[in-house]
Amino acid sequence: MATTSVLSLGTRKDAGYWSDTAASELSYSSTHKITAPKPSLADIKKVFGASDDWLFLGGHFTHADHLYNEAGDVTIRFENNGVKVEHTEGTVTLTKGTDFQQHGKLKALFWGGCDVHSNASTVATMRTLFGNPLMVGWHGTTGWEVLYSVMGGYGNNSPHSTRDFFGRVKSNPSNASTVRKAWLDTAGDTTWGAATPSFESRFSVIMPDGYEHKLPSRSQLTS
Repeated sequence: MATTSVLSLGTRKDAGYWSDTAASELSYSSTHKITAPKPSLADIKKVFGASDDWLFLGGHFTHADHLYNEAGDVTIRFENNGVKVEHTEGTVTLTKGTDFQQHGKLKALFWGGCDVHSNASTVATMRTLFGNPLMVGWHGTTGWEVLYSVMGGYGNNSPHSTRDFFGRVKSNPSNASTVRKAWLDTAGDTTWGAATPSFESRFSVIMPDGYEHKLPSRSQLTS
């Protein structure tokens, strides 16, 4: 059975919804679902020590290389060969292949954090660390409401309609092209108000081969 884990540095509504809907719509088993303003160091280590098919990481992100919580007392720094966790309980380095195992079979990495795809060096580090999965990320700022909308959290009750991400991806969630098309098609079909032209350009999906698909270049979504 395919599995998914969630690590959210904050009680984001999208993170919990993500885990629950992946289970109900895709029959993915939840390995870890950690959503707290300040997850314990032990819980953070559990998530990175697991090996999942899908992984959701949420919090504040700076394109310099790290994810952090609202209070700024939990920081996760991403490197080619592991992650460094700076926590009030202590600072630890989780080394790829030992304490860090989320590169083993990961097919899709979903970011609930701003700017993850804005820096080429950061993208290269993430691809190396996580074993070149498909990555859903962002250029510029985003928010939990954006992800929640694309997933179908507003207005689309279960069973999910074919207009939201989970409704579109359920035919083949292990296929990178299916995930990419489902995510960007849903984003493109959503009305984002007066900010639509500039907002759509923030959506980004990087394929396992490193090719990036963005909105509003709809021609990229045909294959």
